[in-house]
Amino acid sequence: MGKAKEAQQYSGGMGSSGGGEMFKIQTTFAAMYANPSSRAENLKEIVDLARSKENDKEGWAIAVAGIAKYSHNPAEELGSSSDAFQNHLLGTVLLSKHDENGAAKAYLAAARSGKYPKDYKYAAGIYEKQHRMDLVEQIVTELARSPGNPDAQWASYERYRMARAAWEQGGMKNAQQEQAWASAGDDFLKKYPNSEYSNEIRFRLAERMQHAGDYVGAAKAYQDIHGGEYGFTAKFNAAECSYRALAAASSKDSKKPAANVNPTELRATAVSLLRETIKMAPEAERNAPGNQKKFVHDTRGRAIYMLAGLIQSPNESKPEAQEISAMLNGYESQFPAMKEKYQDIFEWRIQALNSLEKYDELERDVRSYVERNQGNSQNSDFIKTLGIDFWKAAQANQAKGDQHGYQEDAKLTLITYSYFENMVASKKMQPKNLTGTLSILGQAYMATDQLGKGEQVFQQVVKADPASPDANAGLARIAQSKKDLKDAVTLWTNVESTAAESDNLWYDAKYNIAVIYSEQGNITGACSKLAQTRAEHPSLGTPEMAAKWNALQRKLCLDHKSG
Repeated sequence: MGKAKEAQQYSGGMGSSGGGEMFKIQTTFAAMYANPSSRAENLKEIVDLARSKENDKEGWAIAVAGIAKYSHNPAEELGSSSDAFQNHLLGTVLLSKHDENGAAKAYLAAARSGKYPKDYKYAAGIYEKQHRMDLVEQIVTELARSPGNPDAQWASYERYRMARAAWEQGGMKNAQQEQAWASAGDDFLKKYPNSEYSNEIRFRLAERMQHAGDYVGAAKAYQDIHGGEYGFTAKFNAAECSYRALAAASSKDSKKPAANVNPTELRATAVSLLRETIKMAPEAERNAPGNQKKFVHDTRGRAIYMLAGLIQSPNESKPEAQEISAMLNGYESQFPAMKEKYQDIFEWRIQALNSLEKYDELERDVRSYVERNQGNSQNSDFIKTLGIDFWKAAQANQAKGDQHGYQEDAKLTLITYSYFENMVASKKMQPKNLTGTLSILGQAYMATDQLGKGEQVFQQVVKADPASPDANAGLARIAQSKKDLKDAVTLWTNVESTAAESDNLWYDAKYNIAVIYSEQGNITGACSKLAQTRAEHPSLGTPEMAAKWNALQRKLCLDHKSG
């Protein structure tokens, strides 16, 4: 009714309810506007009312809403004050009225008084929302230099975060921007090494070293990160950096060999870290948010691949072979993202199974692989290498007297090289391009007592290449086993004339010719052959051949003369 003074008088007795507070603010402003001379007194009354509600969440909200609603000009009426609370109140009122610039200025004034340190964050948040990053930078720099402020740590982190964001938004190519965030990160870690933000900053600094090729330094930095959001990835990255450092240290082509790097220690570190990564992976995958589960799963696959590659070798120990066999069992179905590495995985698993003498599993896996690739020449080189490895393993077993292992590996050679036998039969490959491979296949048939099939294969090779030492030697052995001594001598003579003197077959040919001569009763011819070869080539090729040679020469020639 326009009687502001009377309304103000009555509103003072309305209690502390929300409606009473709002009415009190309304009537006090009305009285102030009705009587301008009472402005200071009325404003003080309004501010004091708000001050009394500062720690009352509901009362504070009502006070701010009342001032925002009934004040004609909050900035003019509450501004230009040295009272920290009044500036804080003004900032909150202006923000509710969407006057962000005015609110930010008021908050900064309150913050700089030292009584409202949180207002720095409010002001910075407003300017960041407006993309006025220069002003945000000024605020966080000022705050970061005030160690007594409870938000100084946050401000120091913001300096790093903003600098990195600017670098990322610029395409991560500006060296000056990169150095800025790295320096801010280093500064933060010096002041707050155990902060909630420390792991993130350590991770990014380590990542920077990794991208720069400082794998040893990056690995050490990653190892300082424990647990939390970055723990699993940091563990894997540390392992990967050690793995890469080891590769660089072992490479003859490395342009930048790391100083004071011990490859043995690097390998041990990489193996240990990869094992820890693999151990952590299941729990990390379970706890990862939905969009991160695949990343953790794929990382586990990469870690397994790297670990298997590091610990596998032709002479791997039983424990290592068992570890590889267990890790790689079912790998292809578990980790489809590693498809490009499946050949390596298969080869390492096969090698481990062979070391463990798990021949049933080997036969199953090899047969399945050959059947999947039958008719497809894409993996023929790999299959050829696989067969050679089996045949070498067979020969090694034979040399140490392991007849069972010899025959099992010969059988695996047959299964592997049946691929080429079928390719020739279907005319997709020509025998003349596979003479060495088919010769091994023939020898494998012989090793498994399938002389007829071995003879057929050797004849195929000789038809394609009459001078093939391997095929002629195979046919010679078969003829010799059948007591076709005349044919055997002819065939061994072919080997003798075509094989290189550095080839063990050359000595085999001479040795077996001497054996056949002795079986034919031509002891003189046999001893002459043995003696002449020894005189011209005292080493007799290999220690194994020398031992056989000595035994035969002693039996036929020396003992014969003594008798």
